[in-house]
Amino acid sequence: MRNRPSSFGSVVEGEIARFLLRHRLDPAAGNIVVAFSGGPDSTALLAGLVAVVGPDDVVACHVDHHLHSASTQAAVDAEAIAVRIGCSVVTIDVVVPVGAAGVEASARAVRYATLLDVADALGSTVIAVGHTRDDRAETMILNLTRGSGLDGLTSMRPIRAAGDRTIIRPMLGLERHDVHAYVDSLGVVPVDDPTNADVRIARNKLRNEIVPMLGGLHPNAVANIARSITRLEVDRVYLDSQTDRAIAAEPTMIESGPGSVAPDWVAFDCHALDSFDPAIATRVIRRGIARLGEHRLVASAAVDQILEHKQGSLSGTGLTVRVEGGHVVVLGPARRERRTRAPIPVDIMAPLRFDAVDVVVGRAPRGELSVRYLSDGDRLAGAKRTMNDRLGRSGVPRRRRQDAIVLLADGEPICVAGVDFAVSDDPSVEFRLTATR
Repeated sequence: MRNRPSSFGSVVEGEIARFLLRHRLDPAAGNIVVAFSGGPDSTALLAGLVAVVGPDDVVACHVDHHLHSASTQAAVDAEAIAVRIGCSVVTIDVVVPVGAAGVEASARAVRYATLLDVADALGSTVIAVGHTRDDRAETMILNLTRGSGLDGLTSMRPIRAAGDRTIIRPMLGLERHDVHAYVDSLGVVPVDDPTNADVRIARNKLRNEIVPMLGGLHPNAVANIARSITRLEVDRVYLDSQTDRAIAAEPTMIESGPGSVAPDWVAFDCHALDSFDPAIATRVIRRGIARLGEHRLVASAAVDQILEHKQGSLSGTGLTVRVEGGHVVVLGPARRERRTRAPIPVDIMAPLRFDAVDVVVGRAPRGELSVRYLSDGDRLAGAKRTMNDRLGRSGVPRRRRQDAIVLLADGEPICVAGVDFAVSDDPSVEFRLTATR
């Protein structure tokens, strides 16, 4: 950092300097990648960071979503602004998929993924985003209308981890009018995004119509909402710590099944869930669902469904709830997709990675060996009962039976195994699985 926070004449530069000191962020450890649209907020962030840490430690990243006809010119204008401010800039063209989440959410997901990729390529550990106090208030109001709990109401946080990267919002303590005044003082004309005026987009309607009305109810509405968020954040941190303690005290309360990237099911012990205060139980459920990767953001209504042990689909998530053996099991889409996988060849004493387990055949009869997931009708040679039935009678829960892997010799099942069990009628067969996740 070039100087002490108090030495900066601008309120924006002083706020950024205090933020970096408060969170002990050292720009010298790697470039700060700035999410840079060229609009007034990101321009203020970029200029403020350059003033505080110097141009050599800041890189502007403009993501062109191609969502409006002027986006290419906007990218050119954004690059010119970054050059004028005095730092390097990269522009990345992306394609925004059309999905159930909507264009705005899809664009955000693509943008953050791109920023992380750029940070990786540059060896940067910090990504800076230009959100202000107004953005934080808008996010809280939006999430309030969606029925969010504490996590949603405090979701726009000053600093958060994203893998081994850190995403920071150094201007959350500033209101938008202060940020825009700073840009005006620089003599920079920011990029105008025409989509910001489209009130069919929920956030734009809130920003352009509803928040100004709130200002009519109370002149400090935005600042007061931000103050409420800060107070709620204290409660959230405390509940998170209590949830950590609850899970540590009941380590078997959440189980999860195999998957190549993330598990494809999680199971909650009903008795343990019911013993907790709902404030803790709901957080335990969200922790468990977070293991399913892309489905980690789940509406409160879906959490309530799990809490009440109700079977059926979780609306808008692609997840399904099933109740079995004292557990509420949440199944992900990958579980259905992988059931049709064809057998995979395997050799004796040659470990094979199969989703999230290592498969090892120690001994087996001669023949062409292969493995696949257990099917409902699989039987060992000469057996009256199916393998699935035999496992069930031996106490293996249904969710773990459906993760069982069958060893075949010349296409015929000779053994079925899970991480903690194996069943075969041939003592010469040695077949074991080891979890790798």
